[in-house]
Amino acid sequence: MKKVIVFIVMILGLNILCAQTSTEPVYLILTAKTTDGDGIVKTISNDKIYKTPSITYFIDSRSKNIHLFFEHYNFNTVELAKIRKVKANDNDKKETLMKSASFLKTITPIDLDILFPKWTREQALAFRDSLQGKKIYIIDRSETKDNQIELVEVTCHKPSW
Repeated sequence: MKKVIVFIVMILGLNILCAQTSTEPVYLILTAKTTDGDGIVKTISNDKIYKTPSITYFIDSRSKNIHLFFEHYNFNTVELAKIRKVKANDNDKKETLMKSASFLKTITPIDLDILFPKWTREQALAFRDSLQGKKIYIIDRSETKDNQIELVEVTCHKPSW
């Protein structure tokens, strides 16, 4: 019985730690491709409902039933209002920053090129859930130019399907 109580207290403690939101940004590093299929795919939309191009990163594995997506967008709320009701968070501005590549020495990014292929569906969903409410930046290795890296602020979505 004593072991059961210790186990329950330990699980509750871990749940409390995992539920805390950190004010520190989370940095994800990856190499995106621009063609559909399994892996990490980046798409860009220049639709008029956005003030700046919208960027979406899809992380998919059909065989493991993993479908995660991260979005960077800045809505043009005037145009958006023409097609749907504007929500309060539609005014949130996602930033894009340029930094020297040496910035990578000051952070510990999570390398999705290494982690994603090893994940089970449950691990991928747990990772997605751990990002909720946090400020997230993606660093795409394919966008590194002239010793500069681009940090794209994104939102990690929980699909409704």
